[in-house]
Amino acid sequence: VDQRVGLTPLDWQFARWLSMKNKPTLLISNKSDGNVSPLDEKDVKKLGLGNPLHISATQNEGMSELIMHISPIIFGVERRNREISPEWRSDQERRLRLLILGRPNVGKSTLVNALVQTQSDEAREDYVPLLVGPEPGITRDPVSVIFEHQGEQIEVIDTAGLRKKGKTMQHGDAIDIKTSYASLKRMSHADLVVLLLEVNKQTGMLTEQDITLASEVISEGKAILVAVNKCDLLSKQELNNTKKASAKFLSATFNQLGDIPTVFISSQNRQGMKELLDQAIDLHAKSRKKFSTADLQRWLRDIKRIGKMSPPTFPNLKFARQVDARPPTIVVTCSRSMKSTAAYMAYLTNDFRKTFGLDGVPIRLMLREEQSQPKKQ
Repeated sequence: VDQRVGLTPLDWQFARWLSMKNKPTLLISNKSDGNVSPLDEKDVKKLGLGNPLHISATQNEGMSELIMHISPIIFGVERRNREISPEWRSDQERRLRLLILGRPNVGKSTLVNALVQTQSDEAREDYVPLLVGPEPGITRDPVSVIFEHQGEQIEVIDTAGLRKKGKTMQHGDAIDIKTSYASLKRMSHADLVVLLLEVNKQTGMLTEQDITLASEVISEGKAILVAVNKCDLLSKQELNNTKKASAKFLSATFNQLGDIPTVFISSQNRQGMKELLDQAIDLHAKSRKKFSTADLQRWLRDIKRIGKMSPPTFPNLKFARQVDARPPTIVVTCSRSMKSTAAYMAYLTNDFRKTFGLDGVPIRLMLREEQSQPKKQ
């Protein structure tokens, strides 16, 4: 079934037809990546095909789980209590896909070269450095480079510099429009986005275009790691002042992400490369975290016990469950969900992020109103 569309009359017709065939059946929910609402549990149960297996064919997500479910059926092996071995996962599924986004000429290609050059001799042996230069627009198409860092396979994706949409459409040529589209398209396939900024004493560290790019990443449900480049241009005192000022500034600008992880680097001098990769691996693990029902219920109890916003003014939170892991998507069953305000939703989301340590990770938290049971006559 298509998770973006939901169950259709044709899905129900197929389910009824399959129920009469007495054949092993597996319910697969495709297109489950990104910010997608979960299928209605009651409708899924009525299909009579069991719990759905969530996959994304376009992003190659969930393929190993699908193989592990299909193989026992094909070969007549009992599949209950089978666990998925890491060896079953393809290289592409195990790989951390790291997308580098930024304005033109902030040093994205230089960063990719620096990341590879700081790895082992084996990783550098066959690597052909990306073309770099002072002129913006040298990189036109996304370029992928694969290497290993502390046993973790990483795919770094270099993209073309993104100009303001208005400038691209009014003054840019067809190539500019195409490269901008290609860069944003690759974001849906990435696990994590590195937003590359630069130290600039004239324009400041963060521009309007950077904020627009970050908004695109957040709406796509991807975790963000901010990397501030060209720190070698600052004195030690200036760098310390920049670090102190940027922490508050970035948190205020990207308040929907909490205290956003930030690293200060110099691609030209290859400084901060290890810290960047370590932070990326740690943030990736957080963005895929799965929470037990017990932990979620404990969080709800704490919210109701010490929360400043509580019933009867606001919805009565009753039960929470996780329906997706990338990004963490939590559905809370409650009363009066339609009366909840944006401020209350922000309060819940920020408290959830603080409780589970998810700074830099977009969180999808949805309230679902409890269905009232008809009274017995």
